[in-house]
Amino acid sequence: MEEDGERRHFIIADQVRPYNPPISEEELIYHGYYNRFYGEEYGAEEKKYFDRWVPIWDAMICELKDSSPPGSWVLTKILIVMNIIVSIMLFDKLLNIREAINTFPNSACIISNQCIGAVFLSMFAHADPIHLLGNMFFLYIVGDNVEIALGRLRYLVLYFTSGLMAAYVQALITFAFNTEYAYSILIGASGAISGLIGAYILLYPGSRMCYCIGFRWIYRCFKIAAELYILIWMIFQFIYLLFAYHIAVWAHIAGFLTGMTLSYILADRRRINRIREYFKKGVYRGLRIPRYELERYSLSGFTRGLIVFVAVLTTVLIVLSSNIVTDHEDEYYNIIGKYRYKGTTEFCRVTQYTPYLPVIECWKKPIYKLEKVYGELSDNPASDQTLDKGRIRIKVFRTIHLDNVSTTSTLLMIISMFTAFAIILICLKGYRGVEITYIPELAKENRYV
Repeated sequence: MEEDGERRHFIIADQVRPYNPPISEEELIYHGYYNRFYGEEYGAEEKKYFDRWVPIWDAMICELKDSSPPGSWVLTKILIVMNIIVSIMLFDKLLNIREAINTFPNSACIISNQCIGAVFLSMFAHADPIHLLGNMFFLYIVGDNVEIALGRLRYLVLYFTSGLMAAYVQALITFAFNTEYAYSILIGASGAISGLIGAYILLYPGSRMCYCIGFRWIYRCFKIAAELYILIWMIFQFIYLLFAYHIAVWAHIAGFLTGMTLSYILADRRRINRIREYFKKGVYRGLRIPRYELERYSLSGFTRGLIVFVAVLTTVLIVLSSNIVTDHEDEYYNIIGKYRYKGTTEFCRVTQYTPYLPVIECWKKPIYKLEKVYGELSDNPASDQTLDKGRIRIKVFRTIHLDNVSTTSTLLMIISMFTAFAIILICLKGYRGVEITYIPELAKENRYV
């Protein structure tokens, strides 16, 4: 159909068709992109989820919903598919402890900068189906909004940079303060996805998300602002820090801070203004946003203060960790998989040994001091070596030379200081320039500015 004037493209149901604004209200309603933020709190579609108890399957559907602008988010879909395929392909390697140790990164090899390829591989691998589904859940919710706001190339830069920074920060802090777990493999896309969460709270703090609370088969769902949703996520990180040592909390926090900083740097202001126009006209999919939310800045002082506190705390930990790990430059970290003690052979889930922490530990077994073989193992490090010393026989699975820890930790310290400084500036006033859920024209009409 021939039309005069500038031709534009409007995304409807993942199909691109040309249109010239203004588009009719009836057409937007028909295609499901029009949400009236005047009047009642819940739309007809939303009423079946909120203000009532719902079965678990409705709660699961509700939690996948948020307020999203129209646009293509094909990269998010590709990342979800890739994570599923790679995780399924690598599940069997996790069942063999030796293969897992030699395939995936751990804190020792990351801080010595010897497994950068394995770090990227680990962003697509997951420990089990629950781990995979949980990460894909968050990627589906926040990925489309961030991809539409940043564009595809910048989205990928943010995603992989956040994942890389998350892995290095977690490895550094673990090696410095929890050396006994430095052999543990680090896998999962949560660091990269945390970067998307950090970008989401900066770009869409006023959008609406679904949060459900319940037990077993019955749940109560609430429609809350994205700011509150992500605050709850941050609180859970500190709970995990206290009670779930196997969760890479500092990877989540480092990814979050990196994503928030990069989203401010990479954000295209023209694209943001265009999306604001969509929101102003009510052109978005998912949960409805109240008009008052579009007339004000959504990031509260408490949220910004908490983010600054977390950024400063993380930086302090990285500085302290850097000072600790540099003392072990040019030493060796040995991962032991099998040992024999007092005439019996024990196969360990994982054991570990370091030249500066001469102990060997097996799953649900006592710790045995091995000072007698300390000298031999540290003077002659090699993977697959077997050492006999009296009644003790040690089999080494992997040896890592800590020859680059000083350089790696210094770079991380510099990057973390820059990130903390950027977070402080962003939280003071910078976020106002990139918040999509703030419409200046509506605010002026109602004297909010």
